[in-house]
Amino acid sequence: MKRILFLLIIVLTLTSCSYTSFDHIEDENGSDDYSLANITEGDIINNTSSISYISIYTNDTNSGRASIEKFSGVKKITSLSGKDRIIVSFTVTEGNASLALATKDEIIHYFNINENNQEYVIDTNKKLYLKLAGESAKINLEYKYE
Repeated sequence: MKRILFLLIIVLTLTSCSYTSFDHIEDENGSDDYSLANITEGDIINNTSSISYISIYTNDTNSGRASIEKFSGVKKITSLSGKDRIIVSFTVTEGNASLALATKDEIIHYFNINENNQEYVIDTNKKLYLKLAGESAKINLEYKYE
């Protein structure tokens, strides 16, 4: 009887672990290449599912920051509309990542990795999304728009 109970506990433990574990997208192109290897432009436009480990997100009216220990997938950081100027500092120290301004149909601008105070003037009346894509990436991001 004790063996059956013990086996039942092991089986239940193992099956519940499989439901609660999510896999990060592995960095397949080496530690010195931060470009995305698996996530496509279409994924960035259409997907908004992600997983992160030890992350802090803060948003104010016209600014925000994110510090993420490990990030995989695609996440909408903020929405913009009208004619704004956005300033971004985007740092990646591990994994692969990309930061893009996108409409619901296309990417209109990619921000450079490991570059501070990048400025982009938005000249459209379409609604835009600042989207973060990553594959096991360690990321620091700061942005503001005026």
